[in-house]
Amino acid sequence: MKKAFMKSAIVALAIMLVSVSAFAVDFSACTNMGGDLWGTDGFQLSNTDQKDGDLLTVDMKDEMWGSYFRLYTQAAGDSAVLARDISIWVKPLDMLKITVGKIGSGIYTEQLNWWHVPTAAATVGWSSDTATSGAGINLELTPADGFWILAGISPGYNALMALDGANLVVGDNTNFGVAVKYSISGFGSIAAAYRNNGGTTTAGTTTWNDMSFRIGADVNAVSGLYAFIDAICRIDAGATSLSGVTIDNFVSFSAGAFNIKAELPITIRLVAGDVNYMTYDIKAGYKVMDNLTPFLRLTQDAAGIPLDNISLFPTIQIGADYNIAAVGFMTAIKIALPDPAVAGAEATWSIPFTMRVSW
Repeated sequence: MKKAFMKSAIVALAIMLVSVSAFAVDFSACTNMGGDLWGTDGFQLSNTDQKDGDLLTVDMKDEMWGSYFRLYTQAAGDSAVLARDISIWVKPLDMLKITVGKIGSGIYTEQLNWWHVPTAAATVGWSSDTATSGAGINLELTPADGFWILAGISPGYNALMALDGANLVVGDNTNFGVAVKYSISGFGSIAAAYRNNGGTTTAGTTTWNDMSFRIGADVNAVSGLYAFIDAICRIDAGATSLSGVTIDNFVSFSAGAFNIKAELPITIRLVAGDVNYMTYDIKAGYKVMDNLTPFLRLTQDAAGIPLDNISLFPTIQIGADYNIAAVGFMTAIKIALPDPAVAGAEATWSIPFTMRVSW
């Protein structure tokens, strides 16, 4: 039954792709596999959901409308193919774009882990969207060259929004936000965003979740250099004043065959008893051939490093990215150094690998 369903789904998808041939259709496919060839825990294949490299991405669009969705796989147990990021957009005006379905927005994204947007919380946390995320509606306005404005609200699927007199009534935990960016030719851009993660209302009283405001800029004026810095200001759930600030940052520099990428976010907490902390992720590579780039990567971002007692015990990877035809590989020797503050902790090692076929 499952095989019959999958065959029908594939045939239906093929018919759909052919039927829209009159429009611009971009689609790509990717298959991932990874795990450890050997190490402290022996050999193992990863059963992580394939989301970073989607199984299939379909992007259908004309000048005034578009539709987008992605399929990914679950590799645990009976494999399943699931859809995500389903959305439809229209442009009733050339400068106005309306998106319904899966929405999301960001202003600056680092290139080592696209979802590494700090939250400025009391402990390390990440988010991939800075203004809105989830199921809802986004309005994007481009009133002038280089000027972009976004406003959105995400109540989720099967959630109602309604007017009660002059008030807009939404469901619990409905996130909403706005963002604005101005791009400057030959320099980069400046941007700001506000996000409110909604709240819960009981007996007419609303208890708000966390909310954040951020402002930043990026620079691409120098050949081979890209960098951004972004101040993320957070108000914790239930708080009435600023709770923490993260200085998010990223830099990528290339010169000839050499490239280095680094992020070093620093979080200052303003709540009594909370710890100020930092994390880091640094990757340097040197392309020795068109299809071979050895690299060194140092990462310490699973937990915050206290600024008043800095202790460095990174996870070290020495490896290479390479490809053969359409197949991309990564292999490395990975050593996770132990936390010296944990009694009896020992280093672990592994030989991780990833394989990816894309077309």
